[in-house]
Amino acid sequence: MPRIFQAMSSASGATNEPRDVAMHLARTLRGDSLNRIAAKFKIEKYSTVASAISRIKMRIEADKDLADRVERSKREIEKRQRKT
Repeated sequence: MPRIFQAMSSASGATNEPRDVAMHLARTLRGDSLNRIAAKFKIEKYSTVASAISRIKMRIEADKDLADRVERSKREIEKRQRKT
């Protein structure tokens, strides 16, 4: 699978787009709790997960290219889930 997400720099420091997207998808596709996502990503505070999800949602709304990439990933995950 091609790399469609990448780590980027922001004014507040490095952001990890793939990680933020993965947390967003865990929340939206699976309905995982913030605490569960935090545990899976080895994050101490669930508020960090909430911030990452909020941040990526805003970026998705503002960046059509990112929105398209997330939607493609989401469709691919859903398609693979139907096969199993």
